[in-house]
Amino acid sequence: EVLAFSEHIVALGREIADGTDRDRRNWDPDRGWARKEIARLLFHGLQPYSKDPGREKISIQHRGQVWRILEVLVEDPDPAPGEEIAAVGELPDGVLSAINTVRGEAIRAAIRYGLWVFRSHGDGIVGDDSWEGFSQVPELRTALDRHLDPLLDPAYGPRAVYGLMFPSLHLLDEVWAKDKASRIFDSPGDSDLPRAAWDAYIRYCQPYDVVAASLDKQYRSAIDRIGSKDSSGGRVDEVEHALLRHLLFLFLRAAISPEKGGLLAHFFDRSSPVARREFLSLAGRHFQIDHRSGRPIRPEERERLQGLFEGRERQLAEIDDQEAGELSAIGDWFIASQFGEEWCMERMGYVLDRGLPVEPEIPVLAQLVETSQHAPASAVSLAARIVKNTTNQWAIGGSTTSLSKIISTALDSGDPDAQVAARYLANRLVAKGYLEFESALEP
Repeated sequence: EVLAFSEHIVALGREIADGTDRDRRNWDPDRGWARKEIARLLFHGLQPYSKDPGREKISIQHRGQVWRILEVLVEDPDPAPGEEIAAVGELPDGVLSAINTVRGEAIRAAIRYGLWVFRSHGDGIVGDDSWEGFSQVPELRTALDRHLDPLLDPAYGPRAVYGLMFPSLHLLDEVWAKDKASRIFDSPGDSDLPRAAWDAYIRYCQPYDVVAASLDKQYRSAIDRIGSKDSSGGRVDEVEHALLRHLLFLFLRAAISPEKGGLLAHFFDRSSPVARREFLSLAGRHFQIDHRSGRPIRPEERERLQGLFEGRERQLAEIDDQEAGELSAIGDWFIASQFGEEWCMERMGYVLDRGLPVEPEIPVLAQLVETSQHAPASAVSLAARIVKNTTNQWAIGGSTTSLSKIISTALDSGDPDAQVAARYLANRLVAKGYLEFESALEP
């Protein structure tokens, strides 16, 4: 039996003390690799079959045997302090360490063990009042509490597992999860262990409403870190982008509020202009159908997002244009074609009148080609102001075909306002050195 064999291997201990001078090219230096594979075996074996969720790979009758194996593996010395995989100049990647070390994999398997026991109790129904949290799996709680002590377990990988599987811990025992959230995620002194947990959570977990509510303090702290960071590079990093994705999805479900005191209000009050702009851009890109995550927008989501954007317009009305640069992201909303063309064009007009660019210019101008078919004056007017305000001259060079179609459609429309605006745009382009538009200036 696989479990019996695994228990036997674990019981032999980690070291292979047979007095043989082993050639490491041909022999395992110890049983560390075998132990890691056993932890992985249990991690995968303790989940139900994907095609038959009611069927367990390992029967609950083996609970005692499974835990006897895990109880040893979660105390394995791998990873040792200072030996974890790290990028030059950065903190060790906690998740990478977790899935490549014995103790990291064992703690993952131990939490999966808790879910396995949970599923066997009361048919595993979430919200089943008969489930009493970690009192049903006290052995798991003891192990988890022990490895939260940085003096006993100072490694990044095991701590990252707490973040990586925090939604599962929250499901197993919400009271415990809320009580331990600060210990898991908040940095005491100079310790970077909590940051490893937070990065794992924010990058790899879905933003469940009830879990996010329990981590309100931690979300606010993460937002504050964005606000205190030098954003002169003009971009957010991977962890920050994951935070923005969490905030967007929570907002779309009305789980967080942009009103005073709300988590989203805290974001707009405390984060950098670069982060705010990326959030609004992400909101538009998420609903672009050709984007890998694009999908039709729900009416309540559209209304919620439109209200957010208009609210940002009002709040930034008296603010310096540089601080209001987030509004340039309206271009991504226009490209999505799901927020109402007239509404988007009105918003773009407001942004352009403030002297701000509308970005990304190339796809926006391409979208205006379609708009020019039924609203030539509005389309060519917006195109002219986009060309005027852009600081990216490559955007103009990459949009000459779109600009030519917009101008041609306006000149052929018979609309005097559209024709005047088309010649104004052509004149501006010629002045910038795009001489192919000279023909549009001919009477």
